[in-house]
Amino acid sequence: MDNRAVSETLGYILVFAIVIVTISTVAIAGVGSLEASRDSASAANARTSMELVANAGEQVHQGQAPGRTVPLSTAGGTLRSGEEVTFTVSVDGTDPDDEVINASTTPLVYEGNGATYVYVGGALLYEGGGGASMLRGPGWKLDGPVILPIVQTTASGSSSVSGSSAIVELYRTNSQVLHNGSASSVTVEIDTVSEARAEAWRRMLNEDASCSVSGETVDCTISTSNAIVREVVLDISLSV
Repeated sequence: MDNRAVSETLGYILVFAIVIVTISTVAIAGVGSLEASRDSASAANARTSMELVANAGEQVHQGQAPGRTVPLSTAGGTLRSGEEVTFTVSVDGTDPDDEVINASTTPLVYEGNGATYVYVGGALLYEGGGGASMLRGPGWKLDGPVILPIVQTTASGSSSVSGSSAIVELYRTNSQVLHNGSASSVTVEIDTVSEARAEAWRRMLNEDASCSVSGETVDCTISTSNAIVREVVLDISLSV
């Protein structure tokens, strides 16, 4: 074989090798991009699902409907009952000063794809990356006359469901006004289950209240001349 033939053969081999390496690199990068895209879509679906639950909970506790059934895409994550959170509300300026509610509530928690979404007390929180943020407030009115609907959720049925889909049923089982009258201030204490969630509550409430955090507990004082405190109990049932 002459030198020209050898050169052509080596050239073909080199081109073939380059093509193989290029195809392999594109294939690997493509798989990574697909996985990242899939994870991003799953996270977006999870948030949308929990926002649907929060919307349904608001409709029920406001009396727009006695109950709601919400079919959800769980995107391969887990939907479960969370650790209890306690809300304590005291009204100052009454005679005597009045602790009007001390309620333990069971949050609804979604976990998957490195993210956690928590529906608790009418609010929706996101937790991930070592921190937490408030995606949706609890529907409290803190400026002027204070209006505090304390949404207490209880759990029935399955305590945990996982897979691609789930059904969440929310029903109002009790609603009562605990205080409606004069006040000099209202104190709200929330015993959360993590420092990150306590800080998320503080940031949200601190716009209209004076709040502090100690460990997993946030304590807020709201100045007012009149307050309405209402307890609403919602039963949350999980199924597939």
